[in-house]
Amino acid sequence: MTDTQDKMNSSGAEGVIDDAEHRRILDDIQREKEFSESLINSSFDGILAFDHDCRYTIWNPGMERITGLSAQDVLGRVAFEIFPFLKETGEDQFFWEALAGRTAIGNDRPFVIPQTGQGGFFEARYSPLCNASGEVIGGLGIIRDITERSRADKALRDSESKYRMLMEYASDGIDVALRAGLAPVKVNMVVKRGTNDDQIVAM
Repeated sequence: MTDTQDKMNSSGAEGVIDDAEHRRILDDIQREKEFSESLINSSFDGILAFDHDCRYTIWNPGMERITGLSAQDVLGRVAFEIFPFLKETGEDQFFWEALAGRTAIGNDRPFVIPQTGQGGFFEARYSPLCNASGEVIGGLGIIRDITERSRADKALRDSESKYRMLMEYASDGIDVALRAGLAPVKVNMVVKRGTNDDQIVAM
């Protein structure tokens, strides 16, 4: 075998190896992409991503559930044009924080979706989205719908407020009754009936 033939055979073998390595790398990239998409789509929380123009690039099923809008409705569109409430509530500042390379957290944030009529409260965590070189190429948001929890907290606060008012009123009634010299049994009647001061003194 001549030197020329040896070089040709060697070159051919290297070409086969290079092609196989290239296919393996592409397969690895595809598997990683599919795994990442599976994680995003399987999350119950909303996951979104946006570019430097605040145009949505990722919109998972969790976001579809929260807003009632599909990925087709929002991908490629500017966030603040679709959802005006983002600017009205100051949520837009968190987008810019993420694009500046910083993490931002929003708690108990109100939202209204005019297109679907859905609304409530959410909490969000925004962070920069970087490429392999560490360059910020966009932002990532993880959104959790806390509407039910927020409403339950409000109902609890309202209940506690009413209870405090009732106790203050009852305390005032007992104080007036005692100063009027009423018997304990009548004091109980006064508190239960919610009698005002003038009526207590008259009893």
